[in-house]
Amino acid sequence: MAPRFDGATVVLSVDRLRTVFETAAQTVVAVDDVSFRLHQGEVLGLVGESGSGKSMTGHSIMGLVDPPGRIADGTILYRGEDLGHASEDRLREIRGNHVAMVFQDPMTSLSPTLSIGAQLAGVLRAHRRIGRREIRERSVEMLRRLDIPSPEARLRAYPHELSGGMRQRVCIAAAMLNEPDVLIADEPTTALDVTTQAQILEEVRDLCRNTGTAVIWISHDLAVIGALANRVAVMYAGQIVETGPVAELLAAPRHPYTRALLSAIPGANRGVRRLPQLTGEVPAIGDVPTGCRFRPRCARADAACEAPPVLVACGIGREVRCVHPLSDADATIDGAIP
Repeated sequence: MAPRFDGATVVLSVDRLRTVFETAAQTVVAVDDVSFRLHQGEVLGLVGESGSGKSMTGHSIMGLVDPPGRIADGTILYRGEDLGHASEDRLREIRGNHVAMVFQDPMTSLSPTLSIGAQLAGVLRAHRRIGRREIRERSVEMLRRLDIPSPEARLRAYPHELSGGMRQRVCIAAAMLNEPDVLIADEPTTALDVTTQAQILEEVRDLCRNTGTAVIWISHDLAVIGALANRVAVMYAGQIVETGPVAELLAAPRHPYTRALLSAIPGANRGVRRLPQLTGEVPAIGDVPTGCRFRPRCARADAACEAPPVLVACGIGREVRCVHPLSDADATIDGAIP
């Protein structure tokens, strides 16, 4: 069961976000017209193929877009505060304290020269004035909550002494130490085995229930999103093309791209000899087609798709960016999520 949330308190509001990279030769748009609301305790799944703009959306929210990249338009509000106009000092207060991020590779997130205890202590000292005993107690408790065995001993260990699953748990523990309002998790379980992945997902669900932290879970795995999220936003070529409650969207997608992703899941094609294939690939950010960006790969495309589509309502809490959205008859997916 997905974590409970109140559905009323908006902790993060992203409106028409546009992130670009400017060079002497050209300006390319990595994130274009992305909008969503995140409520307290909610888990929002952000899904799509590699290159769809998911991670860049997360980095933009955190203010971690390095030159020549920049946020060209839109607003990012944390509890009503515009992060796009916040000073660097204010952003440092917010990052890791109120809004935290877990990155894909724990070996690049953790310092190889510092013990786990020293790194967790650094996270706490950056935002709180607390003594060594309290730092140790909070660190041990967070490791224990993430099901890390012998947490006291793990504080003395170095990253190379831990397994991949343990390192990723440490990264999640570091992000959750200050009990942030928002946690952005950028495919944190991609490189882990299925059993470890399932354990971490359950631990994240428990943390959300206990702390009220809202989560943006970035993934290309729709099965993971189906098990974890309350809502899902599907991204393609820098744009959100469909959004809605996770159960409804995965059972009956309205955008042909979402339908194609779900059709490629083995559980949706029991008994067939060959899985359906989504031909082509996500366009490079500097070479997106005009009109609908999915048009070159879409069997339903026609002349009407040459004009840029906008997000339109297609049900309660659901939106789709398509001039030919799927109907109930051709949208239903049986057994898409095993």
